[in-house]
Amino acid sequence: MKLIGLFVLMVGLAGMFFYTSCGKPPEEESLPYTNLSKAIFTISGMTCHSCSNHLTAKVKALHGVVNAKVVHTKATNNAQVVFDPTLITLSAIKKPIEASGKFKITYELIKSNP
Repeated sequence: MKLIGLFVLMVGLAGMFFYTSCGKPPEEESLPYTNLSKAIFTISGMTCHSCSNHLTAKVKALHGVVNAKVVHTKATNNAQVVFDPTLITLSAIKKPIEASGKFKITYELIKSNP
């Protein structure tokens, strides 16, 4: 009987832990960014998906970049970047992409507060 009681107690505690830590999203957790902008960079010189994955990681690592996705397809090679212009400039975002010397970029600022 003690074993069953101990088991019920353990299951109850595990359920409570799961509910408070994993099952419920944190309230009031928001990004510290308020003035966001979105830019699309057209990139020439990408030849494979490995290039796009590598560039995505480089851009996402920059302070001030909220989200980035670099896409390589037959039709297009571009990067969509959401960033805080008070923390990072477009030229600072371009720098790690063009650092290898094999990629060329043109960019267009799409809109503020995407």
